[in-house]
Amino acid sequence: MKLFFLKSLPVLVICATVAIALTGCESDRRGFSDSQLFSFEAPDLKKNPVTPPADAKDAEAWAQLAFEYQSKQQWEQCSYCYLKACEINPTKKGYWNSLGTAYQFGDKMVNARKAFLRSHELDVYEMGNLESIGYVDSRMGGCDEEALHYYLMALAIEPTHKAAWDNLPSLLHRLDQDDLIPRVQTLSVSPTEPNAAFVADSINEHFLRAKPDDYDLLVNKGLFNTRMLNTQAALAAFDKANQLRPDSPRVLIGYGLLYDAIGNSKKAEEYLARCTKASPSQSIAWAMRGFIAARAHKYKEALDHFVIASALSPEKAQWSAKIGALDNIIKSGGAEKPTK
Repeated sequence: MKLFFLKSLPVLVICATVAIALTGCESDRRGFSDSQLFSFEAPDLKKNPVTPPADAKDAEAWAQLAFEYQSKQQWEQCSYCYLKACEINPTKKGYWNSLGTAYQFGDKMVNARKAFLRSHELDVYEMGNLESIGYVDSRMGGCDEEALHYYLMALAIEPTHKAAWDNLPSLLHRLDQDDLIPRVQTLSVSPTEPNAAFVADSINEHFLRAKPDDYDLLVNKGLFNTRMLNTQAALAAFDKANQLRPDSPRVLIGYGLLYDAIGNSKKAEEYLARCTKASPSQSIAWAMRGFIAARAHKYKEALDHFVIASALSPEKAQWSAKIGALDNIIKSGGAEKPTK
């Protein structure tokens, strides 16, 4: 498992804008505070008003209604319903991601970015969110550098991610970095080339030299060096990132990945536990804690961690499978080491 994670009615009264307070999440690199107010432009429902579900306080009912509008490509109604789901349950990343998608298809990129960012803050290692933010940024004027950052963040997690490689050449050209384009052209065609991580790391390093205090680029550097088991370089990058944003989820999970990769499960668990305490929505941290506990034969503890991870990221089938496997071990009397 060591590098496993480095390789998933009547017309309603509508105000002019809808604002949702977001708390307990990692700051965005543009300076969002830990309690940020995101304002969304209210959709126009005059021509086709929305009939609320039977239980107007049920977030999932609003999400199901949104999906019905989505299937009809009625994006104003779809985004309104997903926004209602987010208001009721602001900690479910799937609602925010779906809201961003609705805004994106409705060609409201500013709103889409805000929604994708919230989903990203709830799960900083989710590839889909990183790709979505990068795409939206690339569609917005003057946001190419932001788009590049998010694609590099995706490549630091999975260097063979095709969407990131596909979009890098045009971004590099618009950023007047044509000398870097030859490095990525082959990978945009064949992203599984064995040098993918090396090329992504070299591009990340190029921009890090220009901005040595960039938190995201530093975490990326730590992840690239973790993949290469270059412990000292990874630690140096993570330590500097942690000084810039103490105990933020990306760097805490990075520490966990590094120590798990070099076989120091105790240290890995220490950082991952700090992450789940400070930012309990980070599903990868819970899953990693589950793998570590399972290796130590603490099956009940591992099961509890995977249950949380799977609830936060139900799309991760491998985590759901671990729940069944661990449950069978426990029921069959599998030995569980006592927790000291």
